[in-house]
Amino acid sequence: MNKKISKPLSDEELEKLDDFLLSDMTPDSCMDISTLDGFLTCTVITPGITSQDKWLNGVWDMEDGVNYC
Repeated sequence: MNKKISKPLSDEELEKLDDFLLSDMTPDSCMDISTLDGFLTCTVITPGITSQDKWLNGVWDMEDGVNYC
């Protein structure tokens, strides 16, 4: 199923996402919400289409993400 998001995340949803990204369930090298925001902005404004497997790895490994953008 391909569900499009038509509205931004709420403050509560952003807080839950930030809590998850900073939790013990993610690698230490995982991005926090502020870094993720900038990284996704970079991904969206970069010319061309970027496959999910390329940019998603950067979310879990910030060093890899910095090299991507």
